[in-house]
Amino acid sequence: MQQKGLLYFTVAILICFSVDALPTEISKRVVDEDNAIIKRDATDGMRKHQATSNQHTGKGLEPVPETMEYFFEGDIESPLSNILKHYNLSANEIKELVHEQGGHLVKGQLVDEQDVRNEEGYRWENNVVPYKISDSFTLKQRKGILRAIDNWSDSTCLRFVEQSTEEDYIHFIKDNGCSSYVGRTGDRQRIRLTASCIRGFGSILHEIGHSLGLWHEQSRPDRDSYVTVHLENILERKDFNFDKQIAKVIDFQGSKYDYGSIMHYPSTAFDKPGCKGVACTTIEVNNDAEYEKQGRPKLGQRVKLSPSDITQINRLYNCPAPGREGYLLFHIRDGKNLEDGDNPYVEIKAVDSTGHEYVQNTLFKKETKNPTWNEWLHFSNREWQFFRISVWEHSTTSANEPTTMSVTVPLLENPRNSINRKYCGNIPCNQYVMYDYMLLNPTHGTLRVKVRSAKNLPDTDGRSNLPDPYVKIEARKPDDTTVPMKTNSIKGTVNPTWDDWLDMGGCSFVAFSVQVWDKDLSNDDKMSELEFIAVFAGYHSVKHCVTSSCDSYLLLDYELNEDETECSPNPCHNGGTCIEGCASFTCSCHHSYTGDECQYWQGRLVIMVRNGKNLPDEDWHSNSDPYLRIVAHDQYGKSLPMKTKTDWNDENPEWDQSIDFGVGTWTRFTVRVWDKDKIWGDDPLSKTQTWYLEPGRASSDTNVRLNAYEGYIVFDYTYT
Repeated sequence: MQQKGLLYFTVAILICFSVDALPTEISKRVVDEDNAIIKRDATDGMRKHQATSNQHTGKGLEPVPETMEYFFEGDIESPLSNILKHYNLSANEIKELVHEQGGHLVKGQLVDEQDVRNEEGYRWENNVVPYKISDSFTLKQRKGILRAIDNWSDSTCLRFVEQSTEEDYIHFIKDNGCSSYVGRTGDRQRIRLTASCIRGFGSILHEIGHSLGLWHEQSRPDRDSYVTVHLENILERKDFNFDKQIAKVIDFQGSKYDYGSIMHYPSTAFDKPGCKGVACTTIEVNNDAEYEKQGRPKLGQRVKLSPSDITQINRLYNCPAPGREGYLLFHIRDGKNLEDGDNPYVEIKAVDSTGHEYVQNTLFKKETKNPTWNEWLHFSNREWQFFRISVWEHSTTSANEPTTMSVTVPLLENPRNSINRKYCGNIPCNQYVMYDYMLLNPTHGTLRVKVRSAKNLPDTDGRSNLPDPYVKIEARKPDDTTVPMKTNSIKGTVNPTWDDWLDMGGCSFVAFSVQVWDKDLSNDDKMSELEFIAVFAGYHSVKHCVTSSCDSYLLLDYELNEDETECSPNPCHNGGTCIEGCASFTCSCHHSYTGDECQYWQGRLVIMVRNGKNLPDEDWHSNSDPYLRIVAHDQYGKSLPMKTKTDWNDENPEWDQSIDFGVGTWTRFTVRVWDKDKIWGDDPLSKTQTWYLEPGRASSDTNVRLNAYEGYIVFDYTYT
């Protein structure tokens, strides 16, 4: 059985595919991948491995716990349904094979190789990760789990909250083995932690990384350029743990291979019992230059998150981060041999420095696997972090579906312009999509375009009369507004000469588009495809090809006379970028600042209301019915009031409720406790108290106490 061709986007221009052969013996395949369907006694397995590991290391070191599990890739849980689809076996056939091995079916969530993993489908919604820790853990173990949670929370824009009413949440349970699902799966999803996992802080970080959406580093499609896997040294029937994931399933967010990732296997993972020396090496570095560049980290370290681990999660969840200023322009060319490409279209998601996502897509091409789009997509000038590109299939009867996993291209780490390059990586390049991208800087000045002449224009209306050609020009400003102009039509010729200057006026410009048309009594006919020309200061000549062979073409010049700028010196504060407009400048601010001149710091204010103690009853009817009223105030004098839920008839309320005021230029917030009274009106249980936020910087506090007469309220807050 062979896998279908799989679409793989490259970082540069070409999206490539590979066709890999699978083993042919079905029963052998299932037995070899028994960790996807069989869960054995992990404790015995670790004990046996520990004994043999000590023999060849001489150090008595405990192996990385998650590499000892009988799951997919050691610690990733996988569902029975995926195995049935992967091998085309019946449920009875699977059960018979499982029974022969004396194992048990393991349920879980792992996307089948034949399915595309849409990154939005397994991200935690609103960047909030609810969790619950089983009561079976000791206090010390619970603190270790919370320490790992705080490490991820402090390093990313994710917020971890204790589960209350949320249906989707992570449940840390004490169990044999160390395992997790990959990404959000829906409903309760387990992270299994045995004693050896909890003792190792890094192993908890590793399993949480899976639950947030990270795969094993050595399963990357490009891993062969960085490490060599020695199959001959791997424990029998455990070689599947070293399979490469396909690009259709996995997106490493544009990051390079990371030897120091918390998600990487150690160099002796799944080695054979009793091995000695080099015979114990299952993963070996083969790219010394890159390894040296990264500081020669230990493979499989379980000490801390690597910078790349943090970057991957921050990009996956569109966290705010610095980017690169410019007007983002794409030319989507064509595709070849697209899989499932009945009605394919290309989608671009561009993410700016604030984490906001902008989406554009091409038109779909009907019933073809070899589409020609020749379309331009453009995003207005701002500070861009990265973009994601993917191919989707349009459907008239159901929701559109992705046919490839998106690929992330970080703009800080790649060229500003990448034009028509082929980058195939280490796989055969027989299926692809061609595209260009440009990140353009605006230039302020007076723009003129001279349309000269055209040669050998085609007859587009199919009649014997000669065309009446004219040219449309649209100048593009950084905010994506346009200045449209066109030449006069010249009657009855395929070789027109205009020599006309089109004056676009004075402003900031990034590009202009050009297209040749044939004047018609009814509807004008398009004679050439639309083309965008990036503009730069000075005088330049351009050749616009009307046909693909360019034997039919249009000649034109443009002149951009740069003006004196209001942006020198830069009037924008806090590292903001000044952008010249037609009448005045605007400031493009870094993600943490706002205001006309980027003078105000902005952050996200979240208040976690914990509990209250000994709250009085103000209406003398029964116990108090307390709630909190919290009002946030911003730099502009605006206020936003919010309330907690009412905890009825409880003088010792347990709210555990998160109040999210969102991103703003918050300067302070006030808190007051009230007693709900439906008859006489609500009664205050405390005075209004104010907490001031530090302008221009993040701030936070925990276990803040608000006095409520005889009692008090406890809450935390973060402003980041």
